[in-house]
Amino acid sequence: MTFGKHSVLFSYIALALFLLLAKSSVAQDKISLITWADFNYTYNKSNKLGIGGDMGMRGIISKPNWGLVYARPTLKYHFTPFIQVSGALGLFQTFQSDPSDMFEMRLAQEGKAEWPSFNNFYFIHRLRLEERFLFYGKIDASDDFENQQQDFRFRYMLSARSNYFKITNKAEYLYLIAGAEYFFPLGDNVDERFFNASRLSAGFGQELKLDWNYQVDLIWQRSRNTLEGNFTTDEFIIRLRVYFEQYKKEKDE
Repeated sequence: MTFGKHSVLFSYIALALFLLLAKSSVAQDKISLITWADFNYTYNKSNKLGIGGDMGMRGIISKPNWGLVYARPTLKYHFTPFIQVSGALGLFQTFQSDPSDMFEMRLAQEGKAEWPSFNNFYFIHRLRLEERFLFYGKIDASDDFENQQQDFRFRYMLSARSNYFKITNKAEYLYLIAGAEYFFPLGDNVDERFFNASRLSAGFGQELKLDWNYQVDLIWQRSRNTLEGNFTTDEFIIRLRVYFEQYKKEKDE
């Protein structure tokens, strides 16, 4: 799908907004605003099978004493255009001044469905099981936690996404999206120091030429964080996601 050269206008606006809020967050460290940025790639070997994954960083721009980088190779299989399953291996490195740095290896299996669909929007359901293996750096001898932890959790997300629309001929193939995600820890090995509880998000995106598109989300995340003496903490996140999707070219007969 090919659009005019002005169709990237909203991508520049999104990037400018992302950097502006990041700068504001650094200048005012008391504001719990965190920036996330990631790149998502998919190569579709057929209309059923896709390989790729995502990589990115969190907090590095907006939170000087905490940051995370990650890479997550993913394999997807489409039963239909609206139902898919996938598996992923995620590698996450967290840098923080207190407590120690942490490396995480995460296995994930998920199912995703787009249903039901209406004239102007449709719903997206995602159910994911994650097995997390956490490896901490140096920990004080008085700490009751071990250098290695593992936990398991379910994640369920329900989103509503609009169909494409345009504002002008130069700003087209836009969409709106909003959703809620909940985290359900499993077993007795959950790391009590920090885990997510829920996320609410709202954002917009745009499909661009050459199989590129982007999405900007504003997220309100609630987490359990006993390190700071609070049972729950609130984090406000702005997330910029860039997508690139390729398709296998058919050989000439």
